[in-house]
Amino acid sequence: MKARTAAINQIKGLLVSAPDKLRSKYRGLGTSAVITALQRTRPSGHMDDPEYVCLLTLKALATRCHSLAAEIATADTALQEILDTYAPMLCDLPGVGTEVASQLLVTVGDNPDRLGNEAKFAPSSGSPPYPRPRAKQPVTG
Repeated sequence: MKARTAAINQIKGLLVSAPDKLRSKYRGLGTSAVITALQRTRPSGHMDDPEYVCLLTLKALATRCHSLAAEIATADTALQEILDTYAPMLCDLPGVGTEVASQLLVTVGDNPDRLGNEAKFAPSSGSPPYPRPRAKQPVTG
């Protein structure tokens, strides 16, 4: 995920500084539309032409985004198969998708007692437990 996000950010950064003709061609398109359009381009020109070099780089980054998206989809499919086998009802919970359910299974591991309550679960997930409400202090003055 991080690599795909980085490639998308690189594409956006390059388009901001790209020659006007190239920039205007992709202005107003959504991220996935830009990636698809860039991947389908057939750059031609010479290495001394900044527009050609920029388009070559953009095409390479778009191809990388597409490859990474396919890799993520393959991993999600594999994770979903594991979830369907070991925790079929977990993804039915509101707000729980493949990533969250997978993280929960990894965190719990072979020891479900780790999730006895929020205070036990919090350190293993890297988050603090909910703070206890403070007693009201009398106002002095």
